[in-house]
Amino acid sequence: SASVLENSGSIQLTASLSMVSGLPASIDYTVSGTATNGMDYTLADGTLSIPAGSISGNITILIGNDIIDENPETVIVRILTYTNTSSGLSTEYTLTITDDDNPPIISFSPVSYTVIESSGVVNITAVLSLESEKEISFDYGIIGGTAVANDDYTLNAGTLNILAGSTSRVFTCAILDDALDEYNETIIIGLSNYINVSETTGSGSSYTLNIQDDDNPPTVSWTSSTFNDSEGSGSLYISAQLSSESAKTVAFDFVVSDINAENGIDYTLASGTVTISSGDTGGTKEIVINDDAIFEPSESFIVQMVAYTNVSAGGITETTITITDNDTGPTISWLPDSVSVLENSGSIQLTASLSVVSGLPASIDYTVSGTATNGTDFTLSDGMLSIAAGLTSNNLIINLTDDSIDENPETVVIHMVTYTNTSGGISTEYTLTIIDDDDPPIISFSPISKSSSESVTLVTITTTLSSVSEKILSADYSVTGG
Repeated sequence: SASVLENSGSIQLTASLSMVSGLPASIDYTVSGTATNGMDYTLADGTLSIPAGSISGNITILIGNDIIDENPETVIVRILTYTNTSSGLSTEYTLTITDDDNPPIISFSPVSYTVIESSGVVNITAVLSLESEKEISFDYGIIGGTAVANDDYTLNAGTLNILAGSTSRVFTCAILDDALDEYNETIIIGLSNYINVSETTGSGSSYTLNIQDDDNPPTVSWTSSTFNDSEGSGSLYISAQLSSESAKTVAFDFVVSDINAENGIDYTLASGTVTISSGDTGGTKEIVINDDAIFEPSESFIVQMVAYTNVSAGGITETTITITDNDTGPTISWLPDSVSVLENSGSIQLTASLSVVSGLPASIDYTVSGTATNGTDFTLSDGMLSIAAGLTSNNLIINLTDDSIDENPETVVIHMVTYTNTSGGISTEYTLTIIDDDDPPIISFSPISKSSSESVTLVTITTTLSSVSEKILSADYSVTGG
């Protein structure tokens, strides 16, 4: 027996006689073994002759050198028949050919692949750089990536074998489809625990499977087209809802526009962005509601979605926020509630005052009465007095009529009777006293003398006033003789 490397070229096998013979000797031999004749070596069955007088003869075995990694192989030469000799101690020769080749290199081919998530099953191929006559095995498993096992894919780590003579092995990865909008994801697969094979140092040492999402992004809507709150609440949260969960961070921009509310005074909210984290289905935005002491109407403003990231517009992209007032309306009073003036004053201004500033226009209906005669002593009709929003008072003008008649003080009384956006205060009745400025009339006899016969039993004596008076007048008289 002998052992040689497969790159030895050839080896010489010697058949030796036990002693010199005077006759030529020969043997017939056959060739067998695990090595392949014509590939691993070259030697046909044949006859070896030893001339008379010689003690040995040689057979040359040509060794075939290849690049295939293989197990040690044998060439067995057996003596079958003998001429002028007989079998000796060893009639079978075993040559062991030892391989001198490196094991093949295993790598992925291709090294990456892109699929959409609805693709189902993906075939992944590991290939050898060369054929091998050895059975090869290696482990495979996940070594990285952004995809999540059993959510995005199914692939259990395992061991693969490549039979001698084969150059590749295929295994599969199942891609799991879902309805979730998500970023494109990766699966990175690596190899380990190599038997009869070498790890590549190139790009094929790992395999990257790119999974492209095929789902539409969700839509986003305000949860209501209107939100309402009281100005005393401090803050209001308006909410937005996704049509479905998303694996992406979702955002939308919004702008704020006033209807009759005033940003910075009635509320505080700058135009901005609402962000909804991945996995959440909604988001909120806080609005600061500013409280004041002004009685005012409900006030409104609009918040409108305008730009979208990883989401699209849903059904309600504009919502109206209404702030209801929490203040008590003002009361209204005549201030002052009574005045006295001379009738020659021309006119007088009467003031109706609110208890506090109001954001609503206020008004009262009033009636005019009293002892003075409207149109003669003064001029003012029943009517309505309005106070504009933001003001605290308004005035009525009473025009006085000056005359020459001596008269008693007279009154003009103005009553508040109905109220709009206000209520009656401490003085809802105003009294104006008009004081006369005329001298009393002069009384005298007219005529100042009169003659009558003594037969007349009754004589009328007349007194006259220099002017009309509205007062009841009296004068004492006395009688003296002539």
